[in-house]
Amino acid sequence: MKKKVIYLDYNSTSPCIDWYDSMKEIMLFPLNPSSIHYFGRFAKGVLENARREILQTLGLNIREYSLVFTSSGTEANNIAVNSCSNAYALATDHASTLRCIEDTSRIIPVTCKGIVDLDLLKILLKGRGDKPLVCVSLANSETGVVQPIRDIVSVAKSHDALVHVDCVQCVGKLNVQFSDLDCDSMSISSHKIGGMAGIGALIFRKNFSIKTYTKGGGQEFGIRSGTESVLHAAIFSQALSKAVNNVRNYMQHVSKLRDIMENLISQVCENVKFWCQDMERLPNTSCIMMPYVDAKIQVMRFDMLGFAVSMGSACSSGSMTYSHVLKAMQLSEDEIRSSIRVSLGYDTTEEHIVEFVKAWEVVYNQRG
Repeated sequence: MKKKVIYLDYNSTSPCIDWYDSMKEIMLFPLNPSSIHYFGRFAKGVLENARREILQTLGLNIREYSLVFTSSGTEANNIAVNSCSNAYALATDHASTLRCIEDTSRIIPVTCKGIVDLDLLKILLKGRGDKPLVCVSLANSETGVVQPIRDIVSVAKSHDALVHVDCVQCVGKLNVQFSDLDCDSMSISSHKIGGMAGIGALIFRKNFSIKTYTKGGGQEFGIRSGTESVLHAAIFSQALSKAVNNVRNYMQHVSKLRDIMENLISQVCENVKFWCQDMERLPNTSCIMMPYVDAKIQVMRFDMLGFAVSMGSACSSGSMTYSHVLKAMQLSEDEIRSSIRVSLGYDTTEEHIVEFVKAWEVVYNQRG
């Protein structure tokens, strides 16, 4: 019998939608969009339909924007950042952006609340030579903090800078009008919204010169060569449509449960801290400091009690490392080492929350 585990790590990955019935016909075909015979033309049609539907679902004009399928949100960020020799990123951004920027003077500081320091951004961009690219995660995967994207874009544009927005965490979780972001490129990921892992997308204005990332047969507009996964693209489109169309109900559902959870935990421990609780956050995300209990121990004990939570971003090949996000917010070493992330989803119930809070109390009482 399988062990019962309550999943509270939706920012890491979401359970896949039930796609089999709608895709089983496609699965039976040999799908290579580069082939010129019937099966190749069929595959090409499915791929281009998915590309067009994703742009339309996000409210983006297909005459203004292009979409390149990638292997992940990480690769999409890599392609965007490496297309500019003068890129900047927030100190709390995802590692796939930060690790592409070797010059630490181009890392944009944030406040103790995790929000970009706009005054320092202006100073960093002032008088720079090559056209800058400002990269920003619209919503942080660990704290859930939502950046003031309109202000960031306004500052960037006033300094003749391009803007890349990492939208991986916000798609399907926030009611965002993507056409209003006024950014030059954005990245999204399938497995965060109920699609399959192994596919993401870089969306960019047609006048944004994206450099070739993978050389070969010239697929994906010559930017990312290699045979595309048609099935993954079709599922991606379907999952995105479902997530975006249901976003209001989703936000109402998870925000209610998160507030219940934080209130109940506060009754268990008066010294608990919920980072950025007073800021605009993803409605499903809570970054919780359990006093005097190391985050690694918390994650393992919760796992033994039947709860899947995390220390933060799960994109470090299974490693359990302390948060660079909380460090950038200038929290103390003890606070950083005692913080975990809980992220909820559509399948989370109030019963799950009550059970988790009971487990939280058990783990807390085992401290020392």
